[in-house]
Amino acid sequence: MIEKEKRRDVPRFGSPLDLLMLNFYHKDVEDERSFLKSVLLFRNLLDSQIEKISSILQKRRFSKGQIIFTEGDPAKNLHILRQGRVKIFRLSPDGKEQILHFINEGEVFGEVAAFLADTYPASAQALKDSVILNMSIESFHHLIKNDPNIAMNMLAILCFRLKEFVHLIDSLSLKDVSQRLSTYLLFAGKNEDKVELEIKKVELASFLGTTPETLSRILSKMTKENLITVRKKVIHIKNSKELIRIALGERSLYF
Repeated sequence: MIEKEKRRDVPRFGSPLDLLMLNFYHKDVEDERSFLKSVLLFRNLLDSQIEKISSILQKRRFSKGQIIFTEGDPAKNLHILRQGRVKIFRLSPDGKEQILHFINEGEVFGEVAAFLADTYPASAQALKDSVILNMSIESFHHLIKNDPNIAMNMLAILCFRLKEFVHLIDSLSLKDVSQRLSTYLLFAGKNEDKVELEIKKVELASFLGTTPETLSRILSKMTKENLITVRKKVIHIKNSKELIRIALGERSLYF
């Protein structure tokens, strides 16, 4: 069952300070509603539904590097990233990390475990200071059962995740590291000539299924062949056509 709507402490009219606080309150509420409307899970919902959902969400802050949940933990909430960035990853028995995907602002995560009321199949960690909105499993299930729009949106999210994992398996099993890196740079660049790395190189290596040493060698080789230039956390793409050929397996980088 959805929890009863929680009353918000609205400042009363009085002094100029009270009026200023009231303005900030209404702006904060309006910003949160606008944000929720942009979340795929809540698209096509009425304002009254958005307001109800806003009232049952619990906000939590996580510091950079803090674990949000761990693989095998029982799922208690559905998570929505309000601010920051999160990585979803698994660890092998020998401690090797494989990043499955990155969560950006406005995205839902932990949805499979929440949908099935099961344990988390992977772990989540904040890559920067983050704000996360949590919805209890009970409230989430109630919404799905009572609103076909949310049920269809949830299906779309699950299909998107499945497609992501198919691409990941294809990349890790059928492509070499230079192909994976080229594909990553082309997509992360978003048709621009540079990629700003918001993650450490060790995390990028984990996402690509390789070691930091191998990643550094390939970046160095691409730089020598004038395909890219690397300046601190910015990679400038100088020859996108050749990167496309590498990504498609039409040419290889020789060491």
